[in-house]
Amino acid sequence: MLMPFVTVPIYSGPLPGDCDGDGDVDLDDVTSFTACFAGPALPPLGGCVCTEPDQDGDFDMADFALLQAHFTGPRDAR
Repeated sequence: MLMPFVTVPIYSGPLPGDCDGDGDVDLDDVTSFTACFAGPALPPLGGCVCTEPDQDGDFDMADFALLQAHFTGPRDAR
């Protein structure tokens, strides 16, 4: 029986979507991200504390997709 496998990237820098730098992507990060979300080709909103996940200069759905892909929940709950 063949078992499917998943390739998991290993990051040496900050985890995409980890706005508070605590090593996980959880609801705190989602809350911080929404404070930045402005849309495609627009600068982040004032008060943004997140590093933009895809590094293209805006907080849009592509960034949200990266945050969503790395969502783990709080590290201490695992």
